Amino acid sequence: MSEVESLFERIWGPGGVTVPLLRSLVLSGNYVAGAWAHDQLMGASIAFLSPAGYPRSAHLHISGVAPSAQGSGIGFALLCDQRTWALERGIEEITWTFDPLVRRNGWFATVKLGARCDAYFPDFFGYLNDPINRWDYTDRCLARWDLASAMPGDNRPADVDDPYIGTRALTILTEGAGGEPDLPQSDWMDLEPELLLCQVPSDALGMRQSEPQLAREWLAALRGTLARSIDAGYVVTSMTTGGSYVLSRTGHIGSTRN
Repeated sequence: MSEVESLFERIWGPGGVTVPLLRSLVLSGNYVAGAWAHDQLMGASIAFLSPAGYPRSAHLHISGVAPSAQGSGIGFALLCDQRTWALERGIEEITWTFDPLVRRNGWFATVKLGARCDAYFPDFFGYLNDPINRWDYTDRCLARWDLASAMPGDNRPADVDDPYIGTRALTILTEGAGGEPDLPQSDWMDLEPELLLCQVPSDALGMRQSEPQLAREWLAALRGTLARSIDAGYVVTSMTTGGSYVLSRTGHIGSTRN
């Protein structure tokens, strides 16, 4: 547990996760797990049990991977382990929040794991003074992972050339040639399309450091498109290889299995 505390300090800075907190979480039946390479802790995850109800669920609070192991599949392995832990306890759903401006977050949630997103929270955490989240706002999407129906690693990205998508989807946000958000000229909501495509920038984290005003423009555009769509009843069901969220009124986009 002290190594988990140290790992998270290296990623986010001190004070967020402590050994006493971890001991209390484990004692009360919550999820704390680590991923090891030989004798070195390379990643860890923490999840809370949600109140009894239907479906029974757990909420993933934090999951981190050492910088030297980014992209190695450790994060995916930790979520698969948490899925097994949850199913053994009769838990049917895992939820978590993620930054919707960062493409890889949406890709991991919807394509790698098969989760859906049905809530958008503006400035959910308020100001966070850590190296990753230190910015003006902390908007978050809520991912819901149905453990019975969505198998990790068994999904594929949405294909914009698929006739089902091509004939039904309306693009509501794209990345312009200069990296700026490109919005439609008319009020697309009046058209009540079946599917929506909402693109996010290719490097939101870098943009926040080098062009903070442009990042603010993107956030405003996302609140006016993605957040507005979800508030109107659309659900994020997948993502394209070009970094566009796919939103559906019906909760599906046809076949998403390999």
